Amino acid sequence: MPDNRLKLFEQLQKLVQHFWRRWAAEYLTSLQPRGKWKKSNPGLRVGDLVLIQEDNLPVLQWKTGRVTTLHPGKDGITRVVSVLVRGGEIKRSVANIKILW
Repeated sequence: MPDNRLKLFEQLQKLVQHFWRRWAAEYLTSLQPRGKWKKSNPGLRVGDLVLIQEDNLPVLQWKTGRVTTLHPGKDGITRVVSVLVRGGEIKRSVANIKILW
């Protein structure tokens, strides 16, 4: 019997990993399309709820937070934002921020 339970557990883990891989690849990429920095992103505002993408963490461990400050560059285009998360406030690139609508 232990073999059957282990196989069932492995199948469940494979199914969970498959779901999160598809969720990250299909849904998250649709949240913020990539584009050139020719204009500011009109969808990103102070107070927006965002998901902070971390390359070295699984999707389930990405932090959520609220945008507190936009930091525009000399050209007026916002490339960095301050986000209030559970541990405090952090600055991140707009490329690593996914807006949760």
